[in-house]
Amino acid sequence: MKNKERKTERKKKRGALPLRAPFPVHLLLTVPLAAAALGLVFLIQPGSREILWNSLSSQPSLLALNFFPIWMITAALTFLFRSAFTAAAVAGAFSGFLSLISRTMIEKRDEPLTPKDISLIKEAGNAMRDYGISVDIESVLLIAAFTVLLVLLAFLVRGKRPHGKKGKTACFSVIGAALCVLILTVAVNTVYSSADRYNSFEVDNRFYITGVYNELGFPYCFCYNFNTNTLERPEGFSAKSVEAAIRRYPETENGGLPINVVIVMNEAFSDLTNNDVFAFSEAEDPLAYLNSLRAEDRAICGHIVVPNVGAGTANTEFDVITGLQTCMIREGSNSSAFRVLNHDIDSLFGVFGGDGYFTEFIHPGQNWFYNRQNAYRYFGAEKMIFSEAFTDAERKGSWVTDHAVFEKIRGEFEAAAAQGTPFFNYTTTIQNHMAYTYDKYGYVSPAVPLKKSVDDETMMMLSVYTEGVRDGDAMLREMTAYFDTREEPVLVVYFGDHLPNLGDEFYAYRNLGIPIGEGEDPETTLWSYETPYVIWANEAAAASLDFTAAKADLGLPADGVISANFLGAVVLELTGRGESDSYFAFLNDLRKKLPVFHNGTGKTIDGTFFSTIPPEYAEDIRLLRSWEYYKLKNMGD
Repeated sequence: MKNKERKTERKKKRGALPLRAPFPVHLLLTVPLAAAALGLVFLIQPGSREILWNSLSSQPSLLALNFFPIWMITAALTFLFRSAFTAAAVAGAFSGFLSLISRTMIEKRDEPLTPKDISLIKEAGNAMRDYGISVDIESVLLIAAFTVLLVLLAFLVRGKRPHGKKGKTACFSVIGAALCVLILTVAVNTVYSSADRYNSFEVDNRFYITGVYNELGFPYCFCYNFNTNTLERPEGFSAKSVEAAIRRYPETENGGLPINVVIVMNEAFSDLTNNDVFAFSEAEDPLAYLNSLRAEDRAICGHIVVPNVGAGTANTEFDVITGLQTCMIREGSNSSAFRVLNHDIDSLFGVFGGDGYFTEFIHPGQNWFYNRQNAYRYFGAEKMIFSEAFTDAERKGSWVTDHAVFEKIRGEFEAAAAQGTPFFNYTTTIQNHMAYTYDKYGYVSPAVPLKKSVDDETMMMLSVYTEGVRDGDAMLREMTAYFDTREEPVLVVYFGDHLPNLGDEFYAYRNLGIPIGEGEDPETTLWSYETPYVIWANEAAAASLDFTAAKADLGLPADGVISANFLGAVVLELTGRGESDSYFAFLNDLRKKLPVFHNGTGKTIDGTFFSTIPPEYAEDIRLLRSWEYYKLKNMGD
């Protein structure tokens, strides 16, 4: 009796608050509170709110798919905390934090967060601190306000125990939370892993992962990507058929010519400004040097068809370096190829390294991004140079310039030459990365001349992007001028990783009337993925290679257009290493029949485009897919 009296006395002292709501009421509250947390996530993720709303309203199941994981997390935490408000505060802060990380990654590198990036969050945080990468303050304040409000509500409205005894309550809480986690896990591995369901939703460009995230919602895409960066066994796969093909292409002893090879993949480098809608005079041409090389005897010029449009830098690296295709990792997926790798794999680094070359990779970005620090170790790069080596480098705005990257290449080349060691280098630049806004360089870039009027936003993106293209062209000129002064033979390979991202829904392209992202037939579909390449030999290399005869023997198509995964094989053949690796030897044979193949669309050597694999090439494509799976599964070792 005394205990009851004391409890009654305490209630009188503290007044009506806090309220005590039965546990079932808190479970019911998880629905609106999880919906509020989802709204927070949607407010934080970048992209057009109108586009997202149109996508959700026209495809209602998308809303449920975005809501469900946050609801399950909220419900699980409600069982543990016995308070829906506390649970929603934690679930909302966690989901909002992930959405903010994804937003930051998109704004800085045009690459959203995927589950495999979670292991790199600590490294990402360190990089943001060390290199001054800022986050969206409004998003931080939204998360903070959401969390504080719910914590306050949790204090005011508390939950009652579902059972009178503590032991039964604890057991009930653990079982309930575990059940919610189990349901979510099963859903992620069944409902959310369905490529058919994912591909059924309408999006502007399925292979532009950032755009897909913005249109379909961060929670759904994040859950879907738990299963995308995994290998998918090709239909009809047979290890024996691959091993038979390996025997048909016996590897020869490395005996290629000692040509130094410098490969530079320039960020977003394209010949967009060659389009007829631009009105540059000859003196103003931002690609004057690249265009002049098309008539050079010591140059091979053309276009490569890369995996993605507007993003996917590392995927192009993967295709060129390994000869594998990102698009074949998983059917209908926009996988990030580097996140699939978990073991050593044959590559250009391995072939040249096995022939006594000093091999290295240079990139003025952070080593954690795209998992590069591990990927290039798997490729066999002897040395890797990342942002730490560019602390004092020349910058435009906050971006390490293409000129500064060339200076680093030159220093590394000279060090290798001084030791008499042949040099293989793969470099990925960073200067011309999006976003193309006037604050990129800290000043207003000159307007570009056009044959039609465009709005201010389009002109801003075009002028900032074109300034980067001009610097990329200058880098190419600087490289070739320097290497022509060297007595060592040098082969320079220079190309772009993807077309630039010029606004949501290809905004600037549409304003210019350029059909990027709007392919209605195989030819125009491929335009969205084409970037220029040039293979140039200095005088010493041209003499060693008998360059005119050597490039004729390559059997390239008349227009010079090839899939990106053939480019490395071309370099090997050109330097006398075409048969040093069975798979690359196979690629060179395939390229001479089928120079372009990209997600089922392609072109034959005679220039015939197709969107359905011609029957006469079906076996070749089947072997290409199977061999890729065989290598990525490490079956040969």
